[in-house]
Amino acid sequence: MGKKYKGSLTVRFLIATLLLCFVIFPQVAVAGNDGQADNGSKTIIVKDPKSGAVIYRNAASFFYGFTVPISTAIIDGGEIDPTEIIVKYKNANVTTEKMDSLARTISDSGVKISRLNEQLGFALVKLGNQQAYFHTLNQLSKDANIEYAEPNYVARIVQTPNDPYYPQQWGPRNIQADLAWDKVSPAKRSGVTIAVLDTGVNLNHEDLQAGLVPGYNFINNNNTPTDGHGHGTHVAGIAAAAVNNGKGIAGIAGGAKIMPVKVMNDSGFGDYAGIINGIKYAVDHGADVISLSLGGPGFSRAMQDAVDYAVSRGVSVVAASGNNNGPVAFPGNCEGVITVGAVDSNNQRASFSNYGPEMDVAAPGVNIFSSYKGSASSYTSMSGTSMATPFVSGVAALVKAANPNLAPGEIAGIINQSATDLGAAGFDNYYGYGLVNAAKAVDLAQKGQTGNPGPTPAPTPSPAPAPRVNLALNKTAVASSVEGGGRTAVMAVDGNTATRWASQPGVDPQWIYVDLGRTHWIDQVVLKWEAAFARGYQVYVSNDGQNWTNIYNTYNGDGGTDTINAGMQGRYVLVMGTRRGTPYGYSLWEFEVYGK
Repeated sequence: MGKKYKGSLTVRFLIATLLLCFVIFPQVAVAGNDGQADNGSKTIIVKDPKSGAVIYRNAASFFYGFTVPISTAIIDGGEIDPTEIIVKYKNANVTTEKMDSLARTISDSGVKISRLNEQLGFALVKLGNQQAYFHTLNQLSKDANIEYAEPNYVARIVQTPNDPYYPQQWGPRNIQADLAWDKVSPAKRSGVTIAVLDTGVNLNHEDLQAGLVPGYNFINNNNTPTDGHGHGTHVAGIAAAAVNNGKGIAGIAGGAKIMPVKVMNDSGFGDYAGIINGIKYAVDHGADVISLSLGGPGFSRAMQDAVDYAVSRGVSVVAASGNNNGPVAFPGNCEGVITVGAVDSNNQRASFSNYGPEMDVAAPGVNIFSSYKGSASSYTSMSGTSMATPFVSGVAALVKAANPNLAPGEIAGIINQSATDLGAAGFDNYYGYGLVNAAKAVDLAQKGQTGNPGPTPAPTPSPAPAPRVNLALNKTAVASSVEGGGRTAVMAVDGNTATRWASQPGVDPQWIYVDLGRTHWIDQVVLKWEAAFARGYQVYVSNDGQNWTNIYNTYNGDGGTDTINAGMQGRYVLVMGTRRGTPYGYSLWEFEVYGK
């Protein structure tokens, strides 16, 4: 089984470290005369009348969400800054003329526009008025110079703190890193650089200092990426702490260079704007591997563009799957990254480790002992997919050191092919291709193999299964909008592939849901897209229309027929389109739900 790859929306979101698997959507009361709806601490700030999208406040944070008439709940889209939007120009090099044109496009008198990354063609729009958010998005979508506009998510680190004095380093042995060190000399390892995009690094640490190369602090905009949190130092040690120096621990690629790039503050937060700039900096300053132990909700085309920039220039990108026992988090679901889940010392999937078709491999992520902030000899233990990620970043560096001619896709293929299979035979959504194996990966690299995993063997034939039942056939279906010409939601559940539902053109997000009439066991959801397909969309299931489980995310849909495994009970199935694949709307020939 191969991987299904991973896209975008349109606003500035905050990447949250911890995604919810079972998303309990906040209840919202009826709006008052001021247009706001308050339910305890959750308050709708502004609503887009075209799409039903909302921005709401919960305590001191702001979130993007969606509303559907079946429910008084908000379907959560992620934490955001309600006054900022990332803009991508169709042509790179953000000139003064382009920015002036953008300012004329936006009528909000309080708007400020700044260059975010000139070479990548990004600008940052800062609004003076939260109420102008969706209006500004609509205006931006009409500017002929703009390719897209989207949220700037807030990112958080993805570690789970644990006993700070756990004194055992079991991970390198489990992945046979000790055998790999005998195959790749220290001199070769020293020729590879791992960029750690995180909270910075303890620049005086005894196990890291000798391997440090200059980095940058995008939080304070200076050349001193110090770590006031500890997460970045811990990650850097796992990846490349010195080996055989008589001190501390042994990093997976011990002897490799470490480039500290601070994109997360000392509380463990950051945003996509900083991470995008961090990726660009790392690529332009000689990194061979970028390690991203961070993540959260979001559908950022800008982040995918940054990953593409790295991969196209020969830099491997490794990212955490996330810590919520749910779908793979962003940017782990970006196309082209090596996505990493976590296992414990018995090679069992960590209870928190996210999963999905984007998974590549698993690595040690529970009670991992490594370097820490504070003194030059500080160490502690942490758990999380944050800890698993630098194990794989270190292996990617060893593979690159063993064969410097390998491209990122070849390195990813080698890591996948050489993994020790765990879970179901072959690829599965929980372990990917299995536990990363440093020694076997280096062997493949030295043999000049490119490591493209073959297809999973077909299972032994069994008696023909009973015919599947389409539970959605001729059931009640409701959509956010209709294009016209009778293309209503029920046309997507009528069993006729000559009729279709079509949404209002040119508007994101849009949704359609089907009510199965009662709770059923749902095996699969099958979506048959018309030419107006969804590039980015999510699928949710609910028993009561209030509490929704996100079962699928994609950000690089390509139309045709999508088959999504569910494996759960539910009455309502909702498809939320967040990025159109064409200038039109969203259109489905059929929306099928199979189960019993």
